Amino acid sequence: MAKATSAIPAGFHTLTPYLMVSDGNAAVAFYQRAFGATIHNLDATPEKFLNAELQIGTSKLMIGQHKVAESPAGLPPVSIYVYVDDVDAVYANAIAAGATVISALTDQFYGNREGGIRDPFGITWWLASHIEDLTSEEFAQRAAAFFSQAA
Repeated sequence: MAKATSAIPAGFHTLTPYLMVSDGNAAVAFYQRAFGATIHNLDATPEKFLNAELQIGTSKLMIGQHKVAESPAGLPPVSIYVYVDDVDAVYANAIAAGATVISALTDQFYGNREGGIRDPFGITWWLASHIEDLTSEEFAQRAAAFFSQAA
């Protein structure tokens, strides 16, 4: 694994819409048919849909899968994913400004350090810095370990 070359991964901008849906594979297929979306990255195993990154025109869209009854911290169906240079500082600043923590800052197996906050208006923001550039093999190994621990 290599240290990330940028806090914002190649092809992303600072803000990215993040949709929470109950069936990730169906959502990806719909956005492909409806809007000509192309799959930039699909993180899934046969047992679990984790995340998809789609490209629609010049913009990225991220998809996560959660059943409404199992939605962590009552997540709304739309969130904003924010890449920043110093996630620890931005996270602390958001909390000081009145945001509520819904997910502590954590180094994730997929190479991001991220945490979730809810603003005073009910919007969920996922704050992240990209910290590692992973090869496909490294990602697959980490995903397998993560999913075997979660089972």
